[in-house]
Amino acid sequence: MQKIELVGQREYAYHGCLEEESVIGSEYVIDLIVFADLKTSAKTDQLEDTVDYVSLRKIITREMSMRSKLLETVCHRI
Repeated sequence: MQKIELVGQREYAYHGCLEEESVIGSEYVIDLIVFADLKTSAKTDQLEDTVDYVSLRKIITREMSMRSKLLETVCHRI
């Protein structure tokens, strides 16, 4: 298994247990680590054989946009 790291994605979101957090929001910096078998993609050099970084970033943005009380919940969804 090889590791892909997406570091420093910034998202503004409205997570938290307090009502003020749903109004004020906060900036978050997300680092994502994905483990995958990248042997095939290393040989073929084809996007369809690997993990799509753009899709990973879109997943982070989508999940961060859904308000949760706990960041643990957001991380689990991602």
